[in-house]
Amino acid sequence: MLKNKKIRNLLFSLSLVPIAISFTTISLKCNLDNQYENPQFNNDIVPKNFSGLNGLPYPISNKLEANKATKINVAFWNDGDTFRDTNGNIYRFAGIDTPEYHKKGSKEFTTGLQFKYAKLAKQYTETYTNIYQNDSIKGKPTEVYVVPQKTKGGKTNISDKYGRIVAIIYYKNNLGQYYNLCSQILYFGKAKKAYISLDTKSIYYTTNTKYYNELQESERVARKNKIGIWENENDIYEIYPKR
Repeated sequence: MLKNKKIRNLLFSLSLVPIAISFTTISLKCNLDNQYENPQFNNDIVPKNFSGLNGLPYPISNKLEANKATKINVAFWNDGDTFRDTNGNIYRFAGIDTPEYHKKGSKEFTTGLQFKYAKLAKQYTETYTNIYQNDSIKGKPTEVYVVPQKTKGGKTNISDKYGRIVAIIYYKNNLGQYYNLCSQILYFGKAKKAYISLDTKSIYYTTNTKYYNELQESERVARKNKIGIWENENDIYEIYPKR
């Protein structure tokens, strides 16, 4: 009888192994998923070591015009550098490129480091342009502004060939400070500088040299300090694979 009892206990223990393995697999998957999440801000999202402004450096306009700031409300975030407002206008952030969230021409997600940093960038942009967050969050955005840039290749002088309005994005937080989100995204290693040039022959030529130089300096800081996508520069080719 004792021998039979030991055998039953052994068989019962072995029957639990698949369950334990299953829970371990689920736990590991959760950990992998969580590594793509932005860190918790503890109700304080004021960007550290990145200066805000006391006002917008562009005149305000009620209609979308080049180098004029228009207040909008964001309705949907495509990825880290593209969103849509409540009027249906789609905006492409001027001069920056976050990793691709979806595979080209597909709703299927990208994979590996590309997806990891794409998700982080998308969440980061949502954090600083979603005005409907808890009011107790220090640094919460209260207003979002777009500043369209003169652009070649589109039907208007501020849109690209895909019909997106190419714009600098600013937000005002609940401390009364204004931030250039495009520059901030670069500064914290969520994107690289791209699709902007001071070469008059380039389709991405800009006359806004001050903005170009601001982006260049923000990216320099991120690369020097190995922040975000620049943590290991050898990874950049996986984060931004050739299309």
